[in-house]
Amino acid sequence: MTKQQFERYQQQKEERVMVNAQWVADYLGVNKNSVYLLARRGEIPVVNVGRNYLFNRISIEEWSRGEFRKEEA
Repeated sequence: MTKQQFERYQQQKEERVMVNAQWVADYLGVNKNSVYLLARRGEIPVVNVGRNYLFNRISIEEWSRGEFRKEEA
């Protein structure tokens, strides 16, 4: 594996990291219930897995900086 291939692999690995509502709350400095409210309103990037909310760490970081762009299906 070349250095370039390894760096791309590491980047792809980072892009797949999912976090829970408590992590998001701690990162944003808000209450966990506020995170759930934002998720229900569709104001924060979220993935519903059954009854659970999961958040892509990279998307949350981009969203907090105002850089997140929602992908159109």
